[in-house]
Amino acid sequence: MPWQPHDADAAAEAHLKSLITVAFAKFDVNGDGILDVSETGKALTELTTGKDGRDVNTNEVLTILEKYDVDRSGTIGLRETTAMVRDLANDGRLDLCEDLDQEIR
Repeated sequence: MPWQPHDADAAAEAHLKSLITVAFAKFDVNGDGILDVSETGKALTELTTGKDGRDVNTNEVLTILEKYDVDRSGTIGLRETTAMVRDLANDGRLDLCEDLDQEIR
């Protein structure tokens, strides 16, 4: 029988997806369903500033976009943003639930 997530794991995953979706909508200032360079920079700065005491610079934003913009559109959508947020959390640059929860309030 294939592995099935525990109910608590499924609930945590649903909560996380909800937080990311709400945060994405907040940073998608023009409401077009994607984050451009400016919106991505704002999201990265607000989500990661304080972790190392400095803002994210343009080169870092472009590096992030290059890594996560899988369709090479120059923007990132919700799926790409979700991958970025998870990686930032795994790298210790972001506390997913705490930082996202603060951003959507």
